[in-house]
Amino acid sequence: MKKKDEKFNISFETEGSLSEEVEAIVKDIESNSADDPKIAKYLFGFRKTYELFHEIYHKNVTLLEKTQEMNAHIITNATKIKAILDAATKDKDSLNDLKDKYEEATKIVSSSFESEQNAKKMIQSLRTQISQLSEQVHRGEAFSFGTDVSIFEVSNEVNNLRKEKQNADEEIKTFQDKIAGVNETMTDINKDIDKFKSEENKLNRVINNVQNQLEELQKSNEETTSTIIDLQPIVKQSQQQVEENNRNKTNKTNTNQQLKQEFYDCLSKSSSQKEELRNRKDKNIRRVKVLNEIKHKIVLRTEEKDHKMKVIANCEDDKGKLIKSLETLSDETIQLESDYNQQCDQLKHIGELKGDVRKEAKALRQKYLDTTFKINGIENNIISTQRQMSEVRGLIRDDRSHSLEEQAATVEEKSKALTLKSDTYVEKSSLQQMKEKILSLFQEIDVKRSEAFQIQAKILATNDYITTTNKEYAQHQKEFEHYQDKNAHQLELSEQMRLERNNYKRALESVEKENEELSAQCTQLENNVRGIISNIHQTTEDIFTTHFKSQAIKGEQKDMENSMEYIKKMQQQTERIISRLNAERQTQMYILHEAENDHNELLQEHQVAIKHFEILRDEKISRLRKIEELRSNIETDEALMQRSKKLYQEKLDEIKTLRNELDNLNNRTEQLEKKCEHVKQLKYSEKKISIELMLETHKTMTLVHEFAVPRNVHRWDALEAVDPGYVKNLRYRMSLFAKLDEAHRELETLNKEKEELIKNLKKADDKTSKALTVQQVNEYISKYEKAIADKDFQLKEMQQTAKEKYPQIFRNSTSLEKMREKVNARKSSASVLHTRNTLIQSETNGMANNNDKMFFTEAESYIPTLGGGFVGKVKTPTFKPVHTDLSVYGQSRPQTRQTAILSPQRRIGGAPLPPLMNV
Repeated sequence: MKKKDEKFNISFETEGSLSEEVEAIVKDIESNSADDPKIAKYLFGFRKTYELFHEIYHKNVTLLEKTQEMNAHIITNATKIKAILDAATKDKDSLNDLKDKYEEATKIVSSSFESEQNAKKMIQSLRTQISQLSEQVHRGEAFSFGTDVSIFEVSNEVNNLRKEKQNADEEIKTFQDKIAGVNETMTDINKDIDKFKSEENKLNRVINNVQNQLEELQKSNEETTSTIIDLQPIVKQSQQQVEENNRNKTNKTNTNQQLKQEFYDCLSKSSSQKEELRNRKDKNIRRVKVLNEIKHKIVLRTEEKDHKMKVIANCEDDKGKLIKSLETLSDETIQLESDYNQQCDQLKHIGELKGDVRKEAKALRQKYLDTTFKINGIENNIISTQRQMSEVRGLIRDDRSHSLEEQAATVEEKSKALTLKSDTYVEKSSLQQMKEKILSLFQEIDVKRSEAFQIQAKILATNDYITTTNKEYAQHQKEFEHYQDKNAHQLELSEQMRLERNNYKRALESVEKENEELSAQCTQLENNVRGIISNIHQTTEDIFTTHFKSQAIKGEQKDMENSMEYIKKMQQQTERIISRLNAERQTQMYILHEAENDHNELLQEHQVAIKHFEILRDEKISRLRKIEELRSNIETDEALMQRSKKLYQEKLDEIKTLRNELDNLNNRTEQLEKKCEHVKQLKYSEKKISIELMLETHKTMTLVHEFAVPRNVHRWDALEAVDPGYVKNLRYRMSLFAKLDEAHRELETLNKEKEELIKNLKKADDKTSKALTVQQVNEYISKYEKAIADKDFQLKEMQQTAKEKYPQIFRNSTSLEKMREKVNARKSSASVLHTRNTLIQSETNGMANNNDKMFFTEAESYIPTLGGGFVGKVKTPTFKPVHTDLSVYGQSRPQTRQTAILSPQRRIGGAPLPPLMNV
């Protein structure tokens, strides 16, 4: 058994190693047998077998992939079920928490309800006490003279009770608010409970769906194993057919090789003659090709020379245009210099005027400030005098009011006059001191206001000065930018000249390289011509023409050299022009330096603006640094984006593969659905069969009950005396019913075992779903593979035994069918005779014998029937030519292989039974 288990341990590694070994063996055989013609005829069949092996290998790989996919599906479904169970447990925990909260809320509500009732009782008692006290108050002290408690104490108690009532009302309100909050929480809890219930239903549905899917997957696995088992004998048959075909092919290849050898001998002689003719033709063709190539090269070189001459002419035209542009540029520079000088004179004049205006503005500003300060001082003095006058008037009014009050006080309270006078004297002194302090504070406020006005005036003056300086700075900056633009324009023109000069230099270098290449090609042509002259005498005329053409090319080269010298002279002239332009540029730079000096003088006058400008420059530099950092960050982000694009493309490819796999899975699901429908049909047929079994069991139970009654014990003896064949048939039926009962009991035991196995399987699924590892899954897979392999081996053995015993079974079945046909014929004749005998007996006995019954429960009929209380009335049988006694379940036809298994006609209603055992 160990060897068998080792054979059937299939995996990717074993299949891959086997395929590699087989490929290596095939390559070795092909390499060794490539030269041997004897072995070549066997290679065709060997290759076919190798192809068949390769197909089987691919099929095994696909099956292993499918098994891996199915296991992955099982694992994913298990994880889903686990997640669902975890969610269900969490929901249970949350429901328990909500229940605890609900119980606490109910306790709070009940306690608040009790406190409410107590408060109501207290309020009623207080109301009664208040009513009693109010009556006592109305009656007065005389009524309450004998009581221990006074009215004052009663009023204090009433106040205390009112306070307690208010507190109780506040507590009631708080409890009501709490009750309202608890009711809201209860509504929310009920809503959450409903949600959890709906989620539980959904989860249960999902679990049922997952279980159905698992069952379908298990069925699909079983079907795949069955298909594999069905395919194995087909593969063996195909292998046998391939071997037979290979044998036939080897015989045919032997005959073909003998004929081929004879044909090859003839071809070898003819091929040697053909090769000699081909060699001679090839030599002639090569010579012709060499001549054609030389002619073609000469034509191409002439075309290249014409093209280069055109290029040189175009360069000369471009040079003329550039010279003209230089002349125009020189004129423009002269005009610009004149304009620049004029603008410099204007700027000097404007600067002088600005200096005069600034001096006048400074003198006027000083005068303006002095006048404003004087005006502000006069206004402040006027305001201070007005305030002093108003204060004096207020004091006079206050004194008058105080005098009137004092007179009234002296009239009313003469006894306190002396004290009041002293107090008033002290208060007057303090008030005078306060007045003096207030006046001093007002003076300080006026001084500070004057200082604030002066500061504001200075601020306004400085703001005006700053605005004027900013305007002047903006104008100077615009002029400076204008000069910078001009300088940049001149620099661009100089760079254009430099680039054009470099382009001309590059063109010269390219022309020189082309000349060098042409010279090298000319030398090659001369060498080729000399070689051709020495080897071929027939091409002398063409060579002379090429020689003359080469001389013409040399003349053209000399012309090209002359043109190159001319170009060099033009280059020197352009360099001189460039040097002149550089000198002019230096003069312009000198002018710009002078302008910069003037600008620096202006900057010294406006240091504040320059500092501001420097601060802005620093900010600009910092911003430029930030911009550079942002650029670096952008570059890194772009690199990341490119990487992400690559990853995105890879993910798209993976998605495409997954979509293809999804389509395959959808096709698989359609197939599985079809199989499920087939399984449902089979289940329906099983239900039908089970219903029929139930009917048969009911019949058996009725018979057993009838025979178990004590009144029917003596029937066997009576029946044996009357009709022993009928008793034998009954006993035969009883044996069959006993076998059916045993089978039914065995079926019940098997169903119980099935239920126990299902329970164990569910427990195992729960265990595996909680904690499954890759090793455990691989162990389960290996176990399943071993079991499948063992079953395959057993099925093979069963098939072999069935094949061996098939002819014997066929012979026995044919002989049984023949015997059954004979028995059916005899039965038909016996049944006819039996019916005739019964009719004759009924006619002879007559209707009088109906009253002579052996049992009280016997049926009123002319035919002997089964005894017992379950027998009903039966109609008299009428003679029919058709053999109705041979019907089984209402089928009027002779017995076959299927109907022979059943017992004779099973009727409980008391119909006659044919004497089968007598036959």
